[in-house]
Amino acid sequence: MRTHGIKERIVVGLALAAVAVAPVLVQAPAEAATRVSIAATPAGILTGGHATFAGGVSTRSHRLVRLQLNSAGVWRNVAKARTTKRGKYLVADPSSRIGQYRVVMPRARVSGRTLRAVTSSTVTVGLASSLESGQTLQSGQFLTSPGGVYQLVMQPDGNLVLTTVADPATVVWSTNTAGHPGARLVMQYAGNLVLVDPANVLLWSTSTADAGSDLSVDDAGGVSVHDGTTVLWDRVAGVHVPTDPVGTSQAAVRGQTWVDAKVKYSQSKYYTNSYGRYRTDCSGFVSMMWGLSSSYTTRTIPSITTVITKDQLRSGDVLNSPGYHVVLFDAWANAAHTQYWAYEETPSSGAAHHVLPYPYWSSSRPKSFVPRRLSQ
Repeated sequence: MRTHGIKERIVVGLALAAVAVAPVLVQAPAEAATRVSIAATPAGILTGGHATFAGGVSTRSHRLVRLQLNSAGVWRNVAKARTTKRGKYLVADPSSRIGQYRVVMPRARVSGRTLRAVTSSTVTVGLASSLESGQTLQSGQFLTSPGGVYQLVMQPDGNLVLTTVADPATVVWSTNTAGHPGARLVMQYAGNLVLVDPANVLLWSTSTADAGSDLSVDDAGGVSVHDGTTVLWDRVAGVHVPTDPVGTSQAAVRGQTWVDAKVKYSQSKYYTNSYGRYRTDCSGFVSMMWGLSSSYTTRTIPSITTVITKDQLRSGDVLNSPGYHVVLFDAWANAAHTQYWAYEETPSSGAAHHVLPYPYWSSSRPKSFVPRRLSQ
Protein backbone atom coordinates (compact mmCIF):
# COMPACT_ATOMS: atom_id res chain seq x y z
CA MET A 1 0.00 0.00 0.00
CA ARG A 2 1.45 3.38 -1.08
CA THR A 3 0.88 5.88 1.72
CA HIS A 4 4.02 7.99 1.37
CA GLY A 5 2.57 10.25 -1.34
CA ILE A 6 -0.66 10.64 0.59
CA LYS A 7 1.21 11.82 3.69
CA GLU A 8 3.13 14.34 1.64
CA ARG A 9 -0.07 15.74 0.16
CA ILE A 10 -1.62 16.01 3.65
CA VAL A 11 1.42 17.91 5.00
CA VAL A 12 1.44 20.28 2.07
CA GLY A 13 -2.30 20.84 2.40
CA LEU A 14 -2.02 21.63 6.07
CA ALA A 15 0.83 24.06 5.36
CA LEU A 16 -1.24 25.85 2.72
CA ALA A 17 -4.19 25.99 5.08
CA ALA A 18 -2.01 27.54 7.75
CA VAL A 19 -0.85 30.18 5.30
CA ALA A 20 -4.39 30.92 4.26
CA VAL A 21 -5.63 31.58 7.78
CA ALA A 22 -2.52 33.46 9.05
CA PRO A 23 -3.50 37.03 10.13
CA VAL A 24 -2.33 39.86 7.88
CA LEU A 25 -0.77 42.68 9.97
CA VAL A 26 -1.48 46.17 8.48
CA GLN A 27 0.35 49.15 10.11
CA ALA A 28 -2.04 51.98 11.10
CA PRO A 29 -1.21 55.38 9.60
CA ALA A 30 0.58 57.73 11.98
CA GLU A 31 -1.61 60.38 13.59
CA ALA A 32 -1.16 63.64 11.77
CA ALA A 33 0.60 66.31 13.84
CA THR A 34 -1.98 68.67 15.28
CA ARG A 35 -1.21 72.35 15.22
CA VAL A 36 -3.09 75.25 16.76
CA SER A 37 -2.74 78.88 15.69
CA ILE A 38 -3.24 82.05 17.71
CA ALA A 39 -3.56 85.76 16.90
CA ALA A 40 -4.36 88.68 19.21
CA THR A 41 -6.62 91.64 18.43
CA PRO A 42 -5.55 94.27 19.15
CA ALA A 43 -1.84 93.72 19.74
CA GLY A 44 -1.87 96.79 21.98
CA ILE A 45 -4.71 97.65 24.35
CA LEU A 46 -5.89 100.91 25.84
CA THR A 47 -6.58 101.40 29.54
CA GLY A 48 -9.53 99.18 30.42
CA GLY A 49 -9.38 97.42 27.06
CA HIS A 50 -9.45 93.67 26.51
CA ALA A 51 -7.52 91.53 24.05
CA THR A 52 -9.33 88.90 21.98
CA PHE A 53 -7.61 85.79 20.63
CA ALA A 54 -8.62 83.80 17.59
CA GLY A 55 -7.26 80.79 15.76
CA GLY A 56 -7.94 77.22 14.81
CA VAL A 57 -6.74 73.65 15.06
CA SER A 58 -5.36 71.92 11.96
CA THR A 59 -7.40 68.76 12.53
CA ARG A 60 -11.04 69.70 12.60
CA SER A 61 -12.61 68.72 15.89
CA HIS A 62 -14.84 70.13 18.61
CA ARG A 63 -12.43 70.71 21.49
CA LEU A 64 -11.86 72.69 24.66
CA VAL A 65 -9.50 75.66 24.41
CA ARG A 66 -7.80 77.20 27.43
CA LEU A 67 -6.29 80.70 27.18
CA GLN A 68 -3.19 81.06 29.36
CA LEU A 69 -1.15 84.08 30.50
CA ASN A 70 2.50 83.88 31.48
CA SER A 71 2.72 85.16 35.05
CA ALA A 72 6.32 85.34 36.31
CA GLY A 73 7.22 82.24 34.32
CA VAL A 74 4.10 80.26 35.26
CA TRP A 75 1.34 79.72 32.70
CA ARG A 76 -2.04 80.40 34.31
CA ASN A 77 -5.51 79.77 32.85
CA VAL A 78 -7.43 83.02 32.35
CA ALA A 79 -10.31 82.00 30.05
CA LYS A 80 -11.72 79.08 28.09
CA ALA A 81 -13.86 78.39 25.05
CA ARG A 82 -14.71 75.54 22.66
CA THR A 83 -13.83 75.23 19.01
CA THR A 84 -16.49 75.09 16.34
CA LYS A 85 -17.00 71.94 14.28
CA ARG A 86 -14.50 73.42 11.85
CA GLY A 87 -11.89 73.73 14.57
CA LYS A 88 -12.07 77.53 14.96
CA TYR A 89 -12.11 79.35 18.29
CA LEU A 90 -12.52 82.85 19.72
CA VAL A 91 -11.67 83.66 23.32
CA ALA A 92 -11.07 86.90 25.25
CA ASP A 93 -9.24 87.74 28.45
CA PRO A 94 -11.98 89.11 30.73
CA SER A 95 -9.44 91.37 32.45
CA SER A 96 -7.47 94.30 31.02
CA ARG A 97 -3.95 92.86 31.05
CA ILE A 98 -0.78 92.86 29.01
CA GLY A 99 1.76 90.08 28.67
CA GLN A 100 2.53 86.84 26.87
CA TYR A 101 -0.38 84.56 25.96
CA ARG A 102 -0.90 81.09 24.48
CA VAL A 103 -3.74 78.62 24.05
CA VAL A 104 -3.73 74.98 25.13
CA MET A 105 -6.06 72.22 23.96
CA PRO A 106 -6.02 69.51 26.66
CA ARG A 107 -5.94 65.81 25.84
CA ALA A 108 -9.42 64.73 24.74
CA ARG A 109 -11.43 61.71 23.62
CA VAL A 110 -13.34 62.49 20.42
CA SER A 111 -15.32 59.93 18.35
CA GLY A 112 -13.51 57.02 19.95
CA ARG A 113 -10.08 58.55 19.35
CA THR A 114 -7.71 59.96 21.93
CA LEU A 115 -6.41 63.35 20.86
CA ARG A 116 -3.17 64.50 22.34
CA ALA A 117 -2.78 67.83 24.13
CA VAL A 118 -1.54 70.60 21.86
CA THR A 119 -0.12 74.06 22.64
CA SER A 120 0.06 77.10 20.37
CA SER A 121 2.99 79.42 19.92
CA THR A 122 2.99 82.54 22.09
CA VAL A 123 1.73 86.03 21.29
CA THR A 124 2.44 89.23 23.22
CA VAL A 125 -0.13 91.90 24.01
CA GLY A 126 1.27 95.29 25.06
CA LEU A 127 0.02 98.80 25.67
CA ALA A 128 -1.39 100.52 22.61
CA SER A 129 0.97 102.89 20.80
CA SER A 130 -1.55 103.91 18.16
CA LEU A 131 -5.14 104.99 17.77
CA GLU A 132 -6.66 103.39 14.69
CA SER A 133 -9.27 104.87 12.41
CA GLY A 134 -12.56 105.10 14.27
CA GLN A 135 -11.05 104.61 17.74
CA THR A 136 -11.38 106.99 20.70
CA LEU A 137 -8.99 107.87 23.51
CA GLN A 138 -11.28 108.47 26.46
CA SER A 139 -10.60 110.66 29.47
CA GLY A 140 -7.89 109.01 31.57
CA GLN A 141 -6.63 106.74 28.79
CA PHE A 142 -3.23 106.95 27.14
CA LEU A 143 -1.01 105.67 24.32
CA THR A 144 2.51 104.45 25.09
CA SER A 145 5.40 104.45 22.60
CA PRO A 146 6.60 100.91 21.69
CA GLY A 147 9.66 101.16 23.92
CA GLY A 148 7.80 102.75 26.82
CA VAL A 149 9.61 106.10 26.50
CA TYR A 150 6.65 108.47 25.95
CA GLN A 151 2.95 108.55 26.75
CA LEU A 152 0.21 110.56 25.08
CA VAL A 153 -2.34 111.09 27.85
CA MET A 154 -5.95 112.25 27.57
CA GLN A 155 -6.08 113.99 30.93
CA PRO A 156 -9.34 114.21 32.92
CA ASP A 157 -9.12 118.03 32.73
CA GLY A 158 -9.46 117.91 28.93
CA ASN A 159 -5.82 118.55 28.04
CA LEU A 160 -4.03 116.09 25.74
CA VAL A 161 -0.37 115.93 26.79
CA LEU A 162 2.75 114.13 25.59
CA THR A 163 4.98 113.24 28.53
CA THR A 164 8.10 111.24 29.21
CA VAL A 165 7.52 108.02 31.16
CA ALA A 166 10.69 108.34 33.22
CA ASP A 167 10.19 109.65 36.75
CA PRO A 168 9.73 112.55 37.10
CA ALA A 169 7.55 112.79 33.99
CA THR A 170 8.17 115.83 31.78
CA VAL A 171 5.45 117.39 29.63
CA VAL A 172 6.89 118.07 26.20
CA TRP A 173 3.76 119.01 24.27
CA SER A 174 0.06 119.58 24.82
CA THR A 175 -3.07 120.79 23.04
CA ASN A 176 -3.60 123.43 25.74
CA THR A 177 -7.26 122.46 26.15
CA ALA A 178 -7.45 122.16 29.94
CA GLY A 179 -10.71 123.29 31.49
CA HIS A 180 -12.90 120.84 29.56
CA PRO A 181 -13.37 117.82 31.87
CA GLY A 182 -14.37 114.64 30.08
CA ALA A 183 -12.97 115.68 26.70
CA ARG A 184 -11.93 112.82 24.39
CA LEU A 185 -9.67 112.33 21.39
CA VAL A 186 -11.18 110.76 18.28
CA MET A 187 -9.38 109.43 15.20
CA GLN A 188 -12.21 110.00 12.77
CA TYR A 189 -12.81 107.64 9.86
CA ALA A 190 -12.41 110.64 7.53
CA GLY A 191 -8.80 111.04 8.71
CA ASN A 192 -9.12 114.03 11.03
CA LEU A 193 -7.85 113.75 14.60
CA VAL A 194 -10.16 115.80 16.79
CA LEU A 195 -10.46 116.61 20.48
CA VAL A 196 -14.05 117.27 21.53
CA ASP A 197 -15.80 118.00 24.81
CA PRO A 198 -18.71 115.91 26.18
CA ALA A 199 -21.13 118.04 24.13
CA ASN A 200 -19.11 117.25 20.95
CA VAL A 201 -17.85 120.83 20.69
CA LEU A 202 -14.55 120.89 18.79
CA LEU A 203 -11.63 121.97 20.97
CA TRP A 204 -8.67 121.05 18.76
CA SER A 205 -7.89 119.15 15.56
CA THR A 206 -5.08 118.28 13.15
CA SER A 207 -7.20 119.40 10.17
CA THR A 208 -6.23 116.28 8.23
CA ALA A 209 -8.50 114.47 5.81
CA ASP A 210 -7.43 111.07 4.52
CA ALA A 211 -9.81 108.19 5.21
CA GLY A 212 -8.33 105.31 7.16
CA SER A 213 -5.54 107.32 8.83
CA ASP A 214 -4.10 106.36 12.23
CA LEU A 215 -2.44 108.22 15.10
CA SER A 216 0.79 106.85 16.59
CA VAL A 217 3.41 107.71 19.21
CA ASP A 218 7.05 106.69 18.71
CA ASP A 219 10.09 106.39 20.96
CA ALA A 220 11.61 109.60 19.58
CA GLY A 221 8.70 111.59 21.00
CA GLY A 222 6.98 111.83 17.64
CA VAL A 223 3.19 112.07 17.51
CA SER A 224 1.86 111.67 13.99
CA VAL A 225 -1.25 111.10 11.92
CA HIS A 226 -0.40 108.94 8.94
CA ASP A 227 -1.92 106.91 6.16
CA GLY A 228 0.45 103.99 5.87
CA THR A 229 3.88 105.50 5.33
CA THR A 230 2.56 108.94 4.38
CA VAL A 231 2.68 111.38 7.31
CA LEU A 232 -0.20 113.86 7.22
CA TRP A 233 0.54 115.65 10.49
CA ASP A 234 3.29 115.33 13.07
CA ARG A 235 4.47 116.84 16.29
CA VAL A 236 8.07 115.98 17.23
CA ALA A 237 9.03 116.59 20.84
CA GLY A 238 12.43 118.03 21.67
CA VAL A 239 13.24 116.96 25.22
CA HIS A 240 17.01 117.04 25.43
CA VAL A 241 18.26 120.49 24.45
CA PRO A 242 22.05 120.71 24.62
CA THR A 243 22.48 124.37 23.64
CA ASP A 244 20.49 127.46 22.77
CA PRO A 245 18.60 128.22 20.71
CA VAL A 246 16.08 125.46 21.50
CA GLY A 247 14.62 125.80 18.03
CA THR A 248 10.98 125.27 17.29
CA SER A 249 10.31 121.85 18.83
CA GLN A 250 9.53 123.18 22.34
CA ALA A 251 8.19 126.56 21.29
CA ALA A 252 4.55 125.82 22.07
CA VAL A 253 5.40 124.33 25.46
CA ARG A 254 7.45 127.41 26.40
CA GLY A 255 4.81 129.77 25.01
CA GLN A 256 2.10 128.22 27.13
CA THR A 257 3.97 129.24 30.28
CA TRP A 258 3.41 132.91 29.41
CA VAL A 259 -0.23 132.25 28.51
CA ASP A 260 -0.81 130.51 31.84
CA ALA A 261 0.93 133.37 33.68
CA LYS A 262 -1.19 135.94 31.78
CA VAL A 263 1.88 137.98 30.89
CA LYS A 264 0.75 141.44 29.75
CA TYR A 265 2.07 143.23 26.67
CA SER A 266 4.73 145.92 27.04
CA GLN A 267 7.54 147.16 24.80
CA SER A 268 9.59 148.28 27.77
CA LYS A 269 9.03 145.67 30.49
CA TYR A 270 10.57 142.22 30.88
CA TYR A 271 9.28 138.96 32.30
CA THR A 272 11.46 136.30 33.91
CA ASN A 273 10.69 132.61 34.42
CA SER A 274 12.63 129.35 34.19
CA TYR A 275 13.25 130.01 30.48
CA GLY A 276 14.98 133.34 31.02
CA ARG A 277 14.29 137.07 30.92
CA TYR A 278 12.60 138.49 27.81
CA ARG A 279 10.84 141.66 26.71
CA THR A 280 7.06 141.26 26.90
CA ASP A 281 6.12 142.37 23.40
CA CYS A 282 5.39 140.19 20.33
CA SER A 283 9.00 139.65 19.25
CA GLY A 284 10.20 139.19 22.83
CA PHE A 285 7.56 136.46 23.21
CA VAL A 286 8.84 134.71 20.06
CA SER A 287 12.45 135.10 21.24
CA MET A 288 11.53 133.34 24.50
CA MET A 289 9.69 130.52 22.68
CA TRP A 290 12.71 129.98 20.43
CA GLY A 291 15.14 130.14 23.35
CA LEU A 292 17.20 132.94 21.81
CA SER A 293 20.00 134.57 23.77
CA SER A 294 18.20 137.94 23.84
CA SER A 295 14.97 139.63 22.78
CA TYR A 296 15.00 140.16 19.00
CA THR A 297 12.66 142.55 17.15
CA THR A 298 10.41 142.12 14.13
CA ARG A 299 13.15 143.88 12.10
CA THR A 300 15.98 141.59 13.26
CA ILE A 301 14.06 138.28 13.15
CA PRO A 302 14.62 138.02 9.35
CA SER A 303 18.38 137.85 9.98
CA ILE A 304 18.06 134.52 11.80
CA THR A 305 15.25 132.99 9.72
CA THR A 306 14.54 131.85 6.18
CA VAL A 307 11.42 132.46 4.13
CA ILE A 308 9.13 129.44 3.63
CA THR A 309 5.82 128.89 1.85
CA LYS A 310 2.39 128.66 3.42
CA ASP A 311 2.29 124.91 2.71
CA GLN A 312 5.59 124.43 4.58
CA LEU A 313 4.34 125.98 7.83
CA ARG A 314 4.68 123.76 10.89
CA SER A 315 4.54 124.32 14.63
CA GLY A 316 7.24 126.74 15.77
CA ASP A 317 7.45 128.75 12.55
CA VAL A 318 6.40 132.42 12.53
CA LEU A 319 4.52 134.92 10.41
CA ASN A 320 6.53 138.14 10.61
CA SER A 321 5.74 141.68 9.51
CA PRO A 322 8.94 143.77 9.91
CA GLY A 323 8.38 146.85 12.04
CA TYR A 324 4.83 145.78 12.86
CA HIS A 325 4.09 142.38 14.43
CA VAL A 326 5.07 138.69 14.64
CA VAL A 327 3.08 135.60 15.67
CA LEU A 328 4.17 132.01 16.21
CA PHE A 329 2.34 129.39 14.15
CA ASP A 330 1.13 126.34 16.13
CA ALA A 331 -1.27 124.30 13.94
CA TRP A 332 -3.92 124.66 11.26
CA ALA A 333 -7.39 125.19 12.70
CA ASN A 334 -9.36 124.01 9.67
CA ALA A 335 -8.96 121.79 6.62
CA ALA A 336 -9.04 124.73 4.23
CA HIS A 337 -5.95 126.27 5.91
CA THR A 338 -7.63 129.64 6.19
CA GLN A 339 -7.33 129.69 9.99
CA TYR A 340 -4.58 128.64 12.34
CA TRP A 341 -3.73 128.37 16.03
CA ALA A 342 -1.09 130.90 17.05
CA TYR A 343 0.82 132.25 20.04
CA GLU A 344 1.10 136.03 20.17
CA GLU A 345 1.52 139.01 22.49
CA THR A 346 -0.82 141.94 21.84
CA PRO A 347 -1.88 145.00 23.86
CA SER A 348 -5.48 143.77 23.88
CA SER A 349 -5.01 140.14 24.88
CA GLY A 350 -1.50 139.85 26.35
CA ALA A 351 0.11 136.43 25.86
CA ALA A 352 -2.50 134.32 24.09
CA HIS A 353 -3.01 131.04 22.26
CA HIS A 354 -5.96 131.41 19.91
CA VAL A 355 -7.18 131.06 16.33
CA LEU A 356 -6.23 133.68 13.73
CA PRO A 357 -7.22 134.12 10.08
CA TYR A 358 -4.39 133.42 7.65
CA PRO A 359 -2.11 135.28 7.34
CA TYR A 360 -3.51 137.83 9.83
CA TRP A 361 -6.50 140.07 10.48
CA SER A 362 -7.68 141.89 7.35
CA SER A 363 -7.51 145.23 9.18
CA SER A 364 -3.87 144.71 10.15
CA ARG A 365 -1.82 144.69 6.93
CA PRO A 366 -2.12 140.90 6.37
CA LYS A 367 -0.11 140.98 3.11
CA SER A 368 2.96 142.15 5.02
CA PHE A 369 3.11 138.89 7.06
CA VAL A 370 5.66 136.44 5.67
CA PRO A 371 6.06 132.80 6.83
CA ARG A 372 9.56 132.22 8.23
CA ARG A 373 11.51 129.40 9.88
CA LEU A 374 14.33 129.67 12.40
CA SER A 375 17.65 128.89 10.71
CA GLN A 376 19.57 125.97 12.17
